[in-house]
Amino acid sequence: SWDEMSQYDLPAFYDYILKSTQKKKLIHVGHSEGTLTAFGAYSLRGDVQSQVSLFIALAPVAWLSHQRSLLVSALS
Repeated sequence: SWDEMSQYDLPAFYDYILKSTQKKKLIHVGHSEGTLTAFGAYSLRGDVQSQVSLFIALAPVAWLSHQRSLLVSALS
């Protein structure tokens, strides 16, 4: 499930990449589900968020049905 990917898989990916490259931080470019798992991981675990210098969310998974902004409605 996406919450397990956020809690376990994404942190393991980050740890592996940082250990393999000997870098301190990484840049995450996520698309759709990749953004969902990242947002989940960043909200659940501060240690994961601190490993990222830049997060680019392409086509994030989101629902805008409850918002009231005309601008946001037009943009969505």
